[in-house]
Amino acid sequence: MVVPYETVATQHNPLICSMKVMPPKRMHDERCGPARIKWWRLKEKEETVTSRIELPLITNIDETWDNATQAIVEVARSKLGTSKPGCRKIDKQAWLWMDGVRIKVREKKRLYTYYSMTKRMTTGSSTW
Repeated sequence: MVVPYETVATQHNPLICSMKVMPPKRMHDERCGPARIKWWRLKEKEETVTSRIELPLITNIDETWDNATQAIVEVARSKLGTSKPGCRKIDKQAWLWMDGVRIKVREKKRLYTYYSMTKRMTTGSSTW
């Protein structure tokens, strides 16, 4: 071991190296968000979810509302399931698109492919 400001004698073997220190990686929950309830499954399992919800007695508005939301969320977690926090989020959420939007997107992709093919044929290039 060589201490800074110490003279290097012949019995010392100097070690020269370059180090790369990486910052610590973030946890999956920070990067991908917490587990979420799969509310889009409610259409399929609406009857089973609504039949399992036990609403509390009405005593006070705030307390009743909190108890009702807690009961609904518990039943939804157990019946609908939750997403895995390590999975990548879907930005566009294509499963929410209505049929009209889906048809327009397909048409736009088809026209863009046609445009790029005709452009490639006019320029004579075989790559993009």
